[in-house]
Formats: sequence, structure tokens, C-alpha cells
Amino acid sequence: MGAIGLVTHAVRGRSRWSMPFLLVSPGARRCGVATGLVRAALQAAATAGVERVMAETLTAWADASAFWCRMTMGLDTSSREGFDAGPSAG
Repeated sequence: MGAIGLVTHAVRGRSRWSMPFLLVSPGARRCGVATGLVRAALQAAATAGVERVMAETLTAWADASAFWCRMTMGLDTSSREGFDAGPSAG
């Protein structure tokens, strides 16, 4: 149905995670699967004391870009702590 990748990084002694991929099968899209996966990853990061979680997608992937924009609404994406979702050139 869906899968999310998580990679841990240590930057200057601080733990950060990145989500290099988020995949949902076509038949399960727009049913909350991706949102559930991301929320579970963010909860796991918070529980682990991770200060920053990063995700990015290609701007050519309009649906993915729109998803990440929706996921970051209401979050402080300008601070050192929190969630970064920035589109990559492509």
C-alpha cells in the first residue's frame, strides 16, 4: 500500500532525519496513506528527540510537490527545529 524511507544524519552532534522517498500504490492514493506515513515518521522523530526532519521532491512531480506543501502548512519551516520540505530543481 505505501512505504516511506528514513535516513538518519548527525550534523554537528545533532540528530536529523530525511525522508528520501514516499511511495503509495496508485489504488491507495488520496486515501490518507501518505499522510499517515509522514505523521508516523514525524511522531517517531519527536519521540527519538530528532530536531529536524527533511523531505524534498522534484518540482516536475506536481502531485508530490502539492502533497509536501500541504504537509508543511501550519509548521514553522524557517526555524532550525521542525520540518523542511523544499522542492528540488528538476
